[in-house]
Amino acid sequence: MLFNSYVFIFVFLPITLAGFYLISKRKIQLSFLLCASLGFYAYWNPKYVFFLVLTVVLDFYVARAIFKTKGTSLLFGEKIHTSGPFYDHQSYDSWIFQIL
Repeated sequence: MLFNSYVFIFVFLPITLAGFYLISKRKIQLSFLLCASLGFYAYWNPKYVFFLVLTVVLDFYVARAIFKTKGTSLLFGEKIHTSGPFYDHQSYDSWIFQIL
């Protein structure tokens, strides 16, 4: 799904905005947005959602460690982790499926 597609503009966006503003509790709103964003990416290619979730969880815990230790070595390592496999678009598929 692209941001300028009819599916996004007339289906996904109105449902997501309505759901967000109709939910009153902040924690449930954020959970709803998380599920909506995963649905958005799953619409494009469902096989990458697992890796998206894995990367988000890993980034979250590394960010907590960086905050606790105030260390820049973790930050450098995280940048390599996050951008490394995505740098070469052609080899991304082969790199990911070699892990599995």
